[in-house]
Amino acid sequence: MRFRGILAGLVMALAALRPAGAADPQRGERLFMTPPVAGQLGCADCHSDNPQLNNFGNIWVGRNQVALIQRAVQSNTGGMGYFASYYDETDLADIAAWLGNAPARLVFAPTAPGSTAAAQRVTISSSTKAGVSGLGLRIEGEFVVVDSTCGNEVARFSSCTVELAFRPAAAGGDTREGALLIGHEGTPTPVRLPLRGQVLLKPPAVARVSPAAIDFGSVALGLESATRVVTVSNGSASELVLGPMASDTPAFAISGGSCHANLVLGEGQACHVALRLVPTAGGVASGRLVITHDGVGGGAAVALSGSAENSPGARLVAEPAAWDFGVGASGARLVSGVLTMANRGARGLRLSEVVSSDAAFSVERSSCVAGTSLLPGQACQLLLAWTPLRDGATSAELRVAAVGLATPLRVPLAGRAATLLVQASPSRLAFEERIGATQTLPVQLVNRGNAAAVLGALSLSGPESSDFAIGGDSACRTGTRLEAGSVCTLRLSFRPSAGGERRARLLAGVEGGAPAIGVELFGQGHARATPALWLDAGALRFRERTLVASTAPQSLHLTLANRGGAPLPAPALRLIGDAAAAFELASGCGADLAPGGSCRVELRFVPAALGTHRASLRIGGPLGRTLAAVSIEGRAVVASTALAALPSVAPTGLVWDQSHTDFGTTAMGEASVAAVLNLVNRGAGTTLPLVFAISGSAGAEFSIDAGSACAGAILAPGTGCALRLRFHPAAGGERRALLQATGAGVPTIELTGSGLAPARGALLAEPGAVVFQARGEGSAAATQRLLIANPGALEVTLSALGLQGSGFTLASSGPDTCPSGEAVLLPGEQCSVEIGWPGGAAASNGALLALTAAEPFASTSVPVSVSEDPAQRSNAGTGGGALAGWWAAALLLVVALCAGSARRQCRHG
Repeated sequence: MRFRGILAGLVMALAALRPAGAADPQRGERLFMTPPVAGQLGCADCHSDNPQLNNFGNIWVGRNQVALIQRAVQSNTGGMGYFASYYDETDLADIAAWLGNAPARLVFAPTAPGSTAAAQRVTISSSTKAGVSGLGLRIEGEFVVVDSTCGNEVARFSSCTVELAFRPAAAGGDTREGALLIGHEGTPTPVRLPLRGQVLLKPPAVARVSPAAIDFGSVALGLESATRVVTVSNGSASELVLGPMASDTPAFAISGGSCHANLVLGEGQACHVALRLVPTAGGVASGRLVITHDGVGGGAAVALSGSAENSPGARLVAEPAAWDFGVGASGARLVSGVLTMANRGARGLRLSEVVSSDAAFSVERSSCVAGTSLLPGQACQLLLAWTPLRDGATSAELRVAAVGLATPLRVPLAGRAATLLVQASPSRLAFEERIGATQTLPVQLVNRGNAAAVLGALSLSGPESSDFAIGGDSACRTGTRLEAGSVCTLRLSFRPSAGGERRARLLAGVEGGAPAIGVELFGQGHARATPALWLDAGALRFRERTLVASTAPQSLHLTLANRGGAPLPAPALRLIGDAAAAFELASGCGADLAPGGSCRVELRFVPAALGTHRASLRIGGPLGRTLAAVSIEGRAVVASTALAALPSVAPTGLVWDQSHTDFGTTAMGEASVAAVLNLVNRGAGTTLPLVFAISGSAGAEFSIDAGSACAGAILAPGTGCALRLRFHPAAGGERRALLQATGAGVPTIELTGSGLAPARGALLAEPGAVVFQARGEGSAAATQRLLIANPGALEVTLSALGLQGSGFTLASSGPDTCPSGEAVLLPGEQCSVEIGWPGGAAASNGALLALTAAEPFASTSVPVSVSEDPAQRSNAGTGGGALAGWWAAALLLVVALCAGSARRQCRHG
């Protein structure tokens, strides 16, 4: 206890170093639900929008434990590291308070002076990793605690409750404010839950309730008593407003009457409450009828009593008799269907205990609680929750005890946890189409877990979701079962209803508690059809070659395609750069590209000197405008290090009708038309069954159609068969593989194809972070220059530059300055801005320079911060922050540098 007191003192001392004020759960809810910056992910995107009920991504770890949330941010758990650029300890404390205390505020009904409003409950929940210790409650204002289950500690995985009421001391007709302050060792400052109540202007009414007590006498089990009536009347000139009324014991049931909540009784008016005794167990029964109102005292209670005669034959059954959760995701929370507890005997029961033998299984919601009475034929229901912590099978039992049962009822529980992980490829999809026309693109859903996964609901949301649709021919549907490692294709269409940027989000659920799959959809609508240049690669790299004159030059191909809806004028191709002479343009595009058309450019590496040679292929459009630039690289060496020749198999009479198959260009995510290869047995003997295999670095991107005649065939002399193959590229550029047959002496065939992937522009800042060094008093303001470049293959539009945070300035000077408005950066082009720091503690929390691009996926950001020099550190200096916060500023910088780009995917721990 002495150590705990010292620890509590240290916590209070540390709390004194931060700004005063209690943790605010209402503000914590807003921070949790809203992304820190538009276009980025917020807490709710990865942890669901209802963390009070759903433990997605283990969010309950942070209940009332700001230190655990800070640790997750500092260690970049699940990609949370970038929050360090936006949220400080105060923000995280507010989020922890909202996660662990509900509701975030209480508003009481209007109450007369001297009366007490109906009580309302606050739940204080602990983290799933650490309990809450040193718990203390304090009330501000005219509010009182009427009941509490909270002690000094709340164990992990548990909670306690506090019931509060509004009790105004004087009249006034105004609003009274107050607060429940919750202090504990898991937060740097107490949690403040606002309380509000309205005082009635009118004099309080006087309620009269009669009789004050009712004795129902003796009733046999399974039967009901005669109805007794309680009268509520208004004995004053003021109106009396009734509130909720209920019996606190199930054996005494309200069976009718004219009294109800919100009923207004004028002077001399009355209403009635009808009651019956329905005994659930033998022996004496007692309870109260509680009636609330806005009159003097706030309510009244009628004492109820009676007794029941015993009868034999109690029997409790579970329907179903056991519950199997099936396969669920490790760490996820699964909720069962309805489990019914029914009394199938001849006498009543009263439940005394409902508990699970394993903490992984718990009761989510239930009407089967201790004290619940079940007459013969009556039943109650409950929902079970299962949170598996590791892969593998888990079993337990639900134990239900009841007064009158010789032995408790045991319900077997089971489940098998696995890694359920379904991902979308790609996770972001960009469309471009004219208004009224439709473009369709595929998305593959891949099961990367270790067990089969079943897809849940598929839905589209967002401001322009009506412009997007899920294709009816999609192989991915609600209920589709994906085995481990398998893939299904979802086809999405875009039909813009207006010009400009159109956005939506596809959400695909996965049964078993696995994280839902999100795909961001970006569309660009055009008033008329426009051309769109797509390249199958943004860079070409030749294999090493020697300078021997007899060495044949190696060729690489680049495919240019028009994915737009209007003709693209014939692109002008030109090699540029210091080493442009080391490369040769063997063929180009000599004609306009129609919509959907493409052409293939051949480039050769013809070096005249040793070393690495680099150049660029400039692709020009109308009026001399650069449409794209593709980087080219090759290396000339003394000795040849070229790749070995393709393996060969000596022919034994089996002959293909071709030795090489080129599938041409195919868009990523789509399949080519089938290529048919014919195999003939020219020998004198019959072959063994033919078994084929495709190998090589891109072997998985070529496949043999099911039902091909050659697969498993036995060829007699002079007979032949056909083999159908397809190409489905997973990456852009040239793709190669080998088709071989096992043990049949069939010659090897080279398979080639070119994957068509969109080339894009990008924004790159150099340096990747701006760090100022703290200075002494009177030092001049400091500035640093930041270069912003486009390293991509297409142009990019820099639409906005903005500093998010205080204490720094953004300026521009010099000939290469970035324009203040919208700027178009061609491939390889750059501009610069200046970041200034005039000094002062306002910069101690750092800032973020946001570089916003008009094109999808091209935006980025640069952290800006101050690093304090230990030799100059003081509590009165102008830089780096005060002594209490220097370590937090340094940690913020490290986390911001590690977080990288603001584009992230959620990973649940």
